[in-house]
Amino acid sequence: MHTEFAGIFAEFSAGHPWFVHAAGLAASIVSLLLWLPQVRTTWRHRNNATEMAGISSATQYLLIINQLMWLVYGLLINSFWVWSSLIVNLPAAILTLLLIHRAKRQLASSSSVTKPSSAPQTTAAATA
Repeated sequence: MHTEFAGIFAEFSAGHPWFVHAAGLAASIVSLLLWLPQVRTTWRHRNNATEMAGISSATQYLLIINQLMWLVYGLLINSFWVWSSLIVNLPAAILTLLLIHRAKRQLASSSSVTKPSSAPQTTAAATA
């Protein structure tokens, strides 16, 4: 009985395919759950350039790189569940980047409208 348990444990810890897939599925679920608050915040403030300016585009780029690395790893070990979170997270990261850049353009255009020009102003009296 003891040797049977040891054999099952050795098979389990050695990376039996079902365990690899189960671990990948669990990691994908956690990755998705970690990402949901960011998606919710981005969607809620998508039309508010000031709020969107507080979201880091560097984080989105890192997320994309991370997801692509998980894709490569999942393909190498032939496990869909290792990279499955990419199906939701990658489009969400790309959409977030687009919304961040739109918000930055909006802020830049609104600040250029409200800022006085730094060029010297000439008046009719000064040129006469």
